Amino acid sequence: MTGTIADIAEIEAPEGHLVVTGHGTRRFEVTQWLDDDPYPQAEVEFRDEESEPEGLSDRLVTLEIQVRDALQKAHDYQLGIWPVDVPLSDDPVAKLWQLAGISPLSTLDHYTLLQSATLGDLVEHTTRLVDDAASGLTPGS
Repeated sequence: MTGTIADIAEIEAPEGHLVVTGHGTRRFEVTQWLDDDPYPQAEVEFRDEESEPEGLSDRLVTLEIQVRDALQKAHDYQLGIWPVDVPLSDDPVAKLWQLAGISPLSTLDHYTLLQSATLGDLVEHTTRLVDDAASGLTPGS
């Protein structure tokens, strides 16, 4: 199982729903589940994150357009969570993870992205999943 440590940026409770906004700081793999008493516990290994691959900034231009277009389609169907114009980091690696996180995808799809072995895989998986999601929001498909 893959997880991430997160820094919480904001907690809101609009209309009775709890909305937590944060950003992941370090990914980890659960290596062993421990006793659940008094709460779930596990042993974990932190994943070493790779440095920015060559050409990432160029690939992000296309991916950002794709994600923002998909966000607009989601909003057209009143399914949008993130604003289409949500600001993103100038750091390419952070921006990639943000694009993956704001993509209008299912929780399972987001978990698939979290499990990406490399940043190149993350770009490819995000591109494919966002394309599939956006095509599902097209009238007549």
